[in-house]
Amino acid sequence: MRTQTSRDRGPDHVLIWRREQLVRSGFPLVLATRVASDGGYDLHALIELLGHGCTPELAVRILAPIEGDTAIALDTAVATSGGTGDDEREAVPAFRRTER
Repeated sequence: MRTQTSRDRGPDHVLIWRREQLVRSGFPLVLATRVASDGGYDLHALIELLGHGCTPELAVRILAPIEGDTAIALDTAVATSGGTGDDEREAVPAFRRTER
């Protein structure tokens, strides 16, 4: 009898496993799916950062791959509060894929 390896099961199996690990550790499904598909992220380091109190978004930002064709970037969009006449601004995180 032969033991099945991840190579035998294909890359989809690895992607699903990575996504499940991220979701179990507290990542939102959408972010977990994006990060799981990018082999440039160290899954164990991401999960460890969450264990130290980082939000999933901050962990992704800290460990964003420097090299490679693409990476998930955390942008800061500026939202203006309305109604008071003050020009108070609040940072709102938004994800997008960027070319590097």
